[in-house]
Amino acid sequence: MVAGFLGDWFVRKTLWSSPTAVKESAASFKKFYGYLLDVKGMISKEDYNEMCLEIKENLAEWADNAKLDDDWGW
Repeated sequence: MVAGFLGDWFVRKTLWSSPTAVKESAASFKKFYGYLLDVKGMISKEDYNEMCLEIKENLAEWADNAKLDDDWGW
């Protein structure tokens, strides 16, 4: 689900999407889900690790997508 948000929806639907914004959002996802894991016990360690791996493997591509979409040429 993270890929659908950061890799597609966020880049297409937000005016402030940029490579930096994608990276900051990815870091926020990690922190929030880390909180859900550690404090609330609402997600499993396996789910958390899977999400982190997905972010690690795809973040550069998502940031590049934001760069291409942000090229308004103004």
